[in-house]
Amino acid sequence: MKKILITGGTGSLGRALVARLENDASVTGLCVFSRDEGKHALHYGQNSRVFNYIGDIRDKEAIRKAFRRFNPTHVIHAAA
Repeated sequence: MKKILITGGTGSLGRALVARLENDASVTGLCVFSRDEGKHALHYGQNSRVFNYIGDIRDKEAIRKAFRRFNPTHVIHAAA
């Protein structure tokens, strides 16, 4: 089973990936890592399948915390 963390998950590529992956039976968890709190709420606020993590890809400690908290098996880097 896959737990996927997507950086830049609130951008156009990230949203398309989430839409595709949330219907994949082999994916047990999706984590969207992005710095845009408003877009997290707008796109994923009501989606219980998506774990939202607010952070900037340039912040090493934020990335480390997201990895420790979500423990992904796969990472898709879609941040600009």
